[in-house]
Amino acid sequence: MRGYINTRYGLMPSIQSIAIYMESLVIKGRATELKVLIIDDSRPAAVLVRQQLVSMGLHRDNVYSVVRYEDALPLLDKYFFHLLIIDYHLEQALNGFELVSVLHQNRRLNDKVGILIISGDATQQTVLTALSGKVKHFISKPIKTRHLEEKIDQILGEIELKEALGPLLPIERFDILKQALNQPVHPRFAIAHEALILDDLMSNANVLLLKEALTQSQTSNHATKAIAQAVVLQHHGEVGSAIELLHQFLIENPLSIRILDQLSLLYQENHNHPMALKWAIKAFELTPSISKRAIRASFLAAQLKQKETLVKIGYTFAGHISLADQNWLNAVLSYLNDLGSVYTATDQNKSKKLLLKHTSNFAQVALRRLTPQRIAQLNAAVTLFQTHILLHEQNPFLAHQKLFKSLSFFYQDIFACPSLLLEQYINSFLYFGEFHMHKELQQINQQHQSTKCAQAEFVNDAVTPPNDIHDLEVHLQQYPYSAEAKMHYMHRAQNKLKNNKQTHQYRDELNQLHLPPNWGRWLKIHQHRAPLTAPPTAFSISTPAEPL
Repeated sequence: MRGYINTRYGLMPSIQSIAIYMESLVIKGRATELKVLIIDDSRPAAVLVRQQLVSMGLHRDNVYSVVRYEDALPLLDKYFFHLLIIDYHLEQALNGFELVSVLHQNRRLNDKVGILIISGDATQQTVLTALSGKVKHFISKPIKTRHLEEKIDQILGEIELKEALGPLLPIERFDILKQALNQPVHPRFAIAHEALILDDLMSNANVLLLKEALTQSQTSNHATKAIAQAVVLQHHGEVGSAIELLHQFLIENPLSIRILDQLSLLYQENHNHPMALKWAIKAFELTPSISKRAIRASFLAAQLKQKETLVKIGYTFAGHISLADQNWLNAVLSYLNDLGSVYTATDQNKSKKLLLKHTSNFAQVALRRLTPQRIAQLNAAVTLFQTHILLHEQNPFLAHQKLFKSLSFFYQDIFACPSLLLEQYINSFLYFGEFHMHKELQQINQQHQSTKCAQAEFVNDAVTPPNDIHDLEVHLQQYPYSAEAKMHYMHRAQNKLKNNKQTHQYRDELNQLHLPPNWGRWLKIHQHRAPLTAPPTAFSISTPAEPL
């Protein structure tokens, strides 16, 4: 690593790197131009931090503070802030970590804005969760001015590093790697600089360049470096050595969450699923609101058919679902799928009942942490899960009812149904012979997303709704629960003046379903008289399903 020289006392910074460092003291060199926003629900704490910043040389008028994060939004729309200092516990719907995630999702922040999380709570869960996303820096209260100055300088210095490396990324050639490694960097930022390079190489799976970067490395060991070394060993088939290397690092750094994640992956590749689960659970329990870790722990527990462990993971995740997590529904669906796989592999009725009871309890716990829109999505997901269970138990009649009940949570606004659920509905309605519903949901899903890959497998000539009464009779023999076929049969039978008893039976069966609004109105109109008009499409969308 450039910026160092060898001396009799070991590796020391060169005069050039010291000069660079003096220039990079952001607080000293750029203090008057820095804009900082403090978000802390404790006004006295915010005032204290503001005074500390002013004592460092920042202009008082450039340091803003708010006690409610809603009040920060107009300021972020008006000014560019070099740094946000955010309290972790905001006594509001979002904590500091979640607020940063939301601001990034809403494009109110980018990587040029430094983030510092502060808190009087320095528990493992708080610190590790705060540092699990884009935030890399945390400082506990009470805050010493010197520590605050050092931390801010580190944050802003790392932003400068990213900007300097930016034109070289992604690194795909040896000469570009050499340029990146030779950038002048002060020792304080040497590890951060190297970590940026190694992360880029690992994200592009460029093992040859990764090996070269490690060969040139002169830094002390750090998590990114240890993972990079493990990746190289793994590439050469030395998974056992990679595992041992990470364990040695973990002995000295027992709370390195990235090492825990990597260990779990390596144990899984080494076909040691119990150990993979052990480390996945440890990582998840340290950061229970991080859905990707819940997904992994749940999957491994299901693979090992560990029902009690799976149930515990569910309760823990349900109690920590984050409002800022865009991946929450995928995590819930993955968890329900894991529960389903364990359920179908279980023979004992008592165990099955316990799993179903847990599913209900899981939903009740999760509901407390969700917005009304997300509550509808969760209820729909759980009801859809029940549909699959009923099919497994060979009860298609109730499964069909549950399927319509699940979709009914979106009847007021069918476009509010997420693609993750739509794709499951598309499959399920096709299974029951609801061909028109299947096509309408496809159209809605196609409007949801730019790519149509998810729908391609369903668009085929076999999905052709029946056209006349004979075809409807054949269709109902194959799909005896198809609601749309029954409605069209009622209409065609009236035109043919046949089988009045059958139409009454179908009407009674349809009345038991949570039908879409258009179908429900049609059935109500024809409750006591013959259906003279054909059934409408299930939903009023801009591109309606083709008529019968």
